[in-house]
Amino acid sequence: MLENNTKVNMQTYDVLFSNKPIYSTVMESMPEKPVVKENNRCHYNGCKKKLLLSDVSCKCKERYCLAHRLPETHACTYDFKAEGKTQLTDVLQKVNGYKLERL
Repeated sequence: MLENNTKVNMQTYDVLFSNKPIYSTVMESMPEKPVVKENNRCHYNGCKKKLLLSDVSCKCKERYCLAHRLPETHACTYDFKAEGKTQLTDVLQKVNGYKLERL
């Protein structure tokens, strides 16, 4: 049996010495997650084409077929101008011109 001076987690003790299989005991203690089926169809309205493995996701985090993959064709909601401005401000240095005295 257990001695008074040893510290043992009672849940571990129950799992080890119960008549249930360990797998079922562990699965009972885990919370259930809902199963989400991944949609492998084009997200463009009215298009139901199956997507290939080579089809990549757009920057708006949706996947489109080859016909609708361009941002102009699927009315992309991603702001490309703001991303371009932040990239330029990170890369370029601000240049201050020296003022010359007029003669």
